[in-house]
Amino acid sequence: MSFNSFAQAQSVLLWVTFGIAFILGAVANKTNFCTMGAVSDWVNMGDTGRLRAWFLAIAVAMIGVVVLEYLGKLSLDASFPPYRGG
Repeated sequence: MSFNSFAQAQSVLLWVTFGIAFILGAVANKTNFCTMGAVSDWVNMGDTGRLRAWFLAIAVAMIGVVVLEYLGKLSLDASFPPYRGG
């Protein structure tokens, strides 16, 4: 995809980001995807359903980062804070 100007590229980026954020927000709202609610359900009622959803999300994110790094699409060597350092 090529753009005629920086302003056009910036506008497309912002609208796409807004669309993705809107969709993720709607899904999180509809599924009650809430950290505090997950811990509260586990402590007060013994229900681990939402907590397992959080752990699944963490696992998917970690696997995604590892796969992207393995494929060379992502480099965490210069990240801040440094995740790999002496």
